[in-house]
Amino acid sequence: MSRPFTSRNSSPVSFVRVNGKIRAREVRVLGTDNKQLGILPLNEALTLARQSGVDLVEISSTATPPVCRLVDFGKFRYEQAKKEKDSKKHQHASTSRGSAQPADDPHDLGVKSPMR
Repeated sequence: MSRPFTSRNSSPVSFVRVNGKIRAREVRVLGTDNKQLGILPLNEALTLARQSGVDLVEISSTATPPVCRLVDFGKFRYEQAKKEKDSKKHQHASTSRGSAQPADDPHDLGVKSPMR
């Protein structure tokens, strides 16, 4: 069975459904100010998004009914990428210079070249 390959730089933002890609019949809609507008049929939610001049973006697909937000999709992607970048910034990767051997002086570990 062949499966499509996922891209290496895939992020959660790339799996977000927008406007016509949303499959649910009814969605819980959050307005542009993050206030709940209630549970609406998908076609009404899409009409409301078009009238507001923004996109209908699926935030939580696992909820029942799925949660969608009225937001500019470009702005949404930018904010998600910014959050992801900030979370990576606070991670600390530990690196070691190499293993110590009995003949190594403790000072050698700090100046040892990585090509050893």
